[in-house]
Amino acid sequence: MADCEMCGVGSSKLSDAIIEGTLMKVCKKCGGFGDVIGVEPRSIRYEKPIQKVPRQIFVEDSVLFVIEGAGKIVKDAREKRDLKQSQFASMIGIKESMIHKIETSMMKPDLSTAKKIEKILDVKIVDGYDDPEKGVELNLNDGDLTVGDLIKFKKD
Repeated sequence: MADCEMCGVGSSKLSDAIIEGTLMKVCKKCGGFGDVIGVEPRSIRYEKPIQKVPRQIFVEDSVLFVIEGAGKIVKDAREKRDLKQSQFASMIGIKESMIHKIETSMMKPDLSTAKKIEKILDVKIVDGYDDPEKGVELNLNDGDLTVGDLIKFKKD
């Protein structure tokens, strides 16, 4: 027989309850001061085995990036269209302070913002390398595949 952690009464049927953020073993009477945690027995059920699908990775040599000197290009194009930083920022959907940082080359915009800038100002600030012929499909479930093979594919 255990004692209730709240009132001290001895009882053979104590339940777990959360009272004022503390987990306690309490009697039925003290359980009303908090949330009693009931443990429900789980039913055993049959689950179908999961079929494993062969995992494959498609490695493609494709890289996009914002070019160096993008800030000056953005500033010149914006001023050419007689737009204030606040107007331009609202057109893109970013803060005016971000436009200032981009134009002073304190930061580079992320690719989605850079693409919006390109579209609105009709300038080219995103460049990249794209070689779809270099794409290679790797089967990760191949038992003979090694880390060295992955390095060779990356170098090629």
